[in-house]
Amino acid sequence: IMKNFKFDLNAKVAIYVPSTTDVNVPTDNKKFVNKVMTKFSEWFGGCTSTPAVGGWVSNSGALVVENVTIVYAFCTPESFGEHFEEVYTLATEIRDEMKQEAVTLKYNGQVKFV
Repeated sequence: IMKNFKFDLNAKVAIYVPSTTDVNVPTDNKKFVNKVMTKFSEWFGGCTSTPAVGGWVSNSGALVVENVTIVYAFCTPESFGEHFEEVYTLATEIRDEMKQEAVTLKYNGQVKFV
């Protein structure tokens, strides 16, 4: 079986959705998580969200530790390429709507702070 076995989806894309606005003001991120989940499901056929805790140093030099929700989808490199501009735009919309300095966009282990 293993000799002829091939995974269907060999790429993974994720957006880390913050739980704060204006750098460190707590907010309910449910509508933003749902927005990413809806788009990823439309573009890639499904997705998963998982909670995590993230930390980073803000532009003011202060450590910010916050809950984040990682929304990820498995896909093919081709489908990611087809939807790259939309994924990038979605990450920038989340950043802007949540008044963040940056949002993490991850693809196959590579990270871009959007």
